[in-house]
Parts: sequence; structure tokens; C-alpha cells
Amino acid sequence: MSLDDYAAGHLRDRPIRFIKVDVEGYEPRVLAGLRQTLAARRVDVLLVEVNLYALSRSGYGIGDAVRPLQSAGYRPYRIGSFGRLRAWSQKDEPAITRRTAGGGLLRSLRMGLEDRARNFNLVWVRDDLQLRR
Repeated sequence: MSLDDYAAGHLRDRPIRFIKVDVEGYEPRVLAGLRQTLAARRVDVLLVEVNLYALSRSGYGIGDAVRPLQSAGYRPYRIGSFGRLRAWSQKDEPAITRRTAGGGLLRSLRMGLEDRARNFNLVWVRDDLQLRR
């Protein structure tokens, strides 16, 4: 059963205020199952946890997770200082580099920091909703 099927059968015409998506690299598949619900603009806000390595391992890229939401009329934001939303652009994200073994403790620490930058939340807001400043 897709999320579209669930929304049509159980939520009928009720608005959906919030959806959280945390599926470790399979965001494009989940969003494909929400295509009709998103196109009908029934969802106000989505919080999508993105892990660039998990997307890559699943055969996807960040664009595969971004395009369905952008084409359905949602604007992306990152959660910034003090919980404020700031506009997000794909060009703000680091590229995924191929990992190699070895390098010792310092290399492991550096890679851990890089991983942290490649695992983030995007808040998607329907473009006809106004955010309070």
C-alpha cells in the first residue's frame, strides 16, 4: 500500500499538516508513493531526513529526493541557528567523495565530521503557505 492509497482511504479529504520521512536512502521511493497527495497539495509541511551516503548506496542522488517536492510546489529550508528556517539550495551541499581505507585516527575524525555534514534535515513547505518571521 502506498502513502497515496493510505491518504485516500483513511484520511479522505482531511488536510495533512505534517509528514516526517526518515528512510535511510529510499526517500525517492517514498515520495513516489506520495505523488498524488503532494500534487493535490494536501500536505502542508514535510520534514525529510537526508543522508547523502545512504541515497548513493540506494542508487539515488539528492536530485531524486528533491525534484518530486519542487515539482509539486514545495520550498526547501534547512533548520539554522535557534531553530530558524533558512532557504536551502542543492549547491550548498558537499559532494560525496569516494572513501578509501586507512589513514588513522585524524582521517577517521575528519570523515566523521564530513558525514555529519552529509546527514541533514530538509523542511519542505507548501509554496502558498506564509512563514512567520
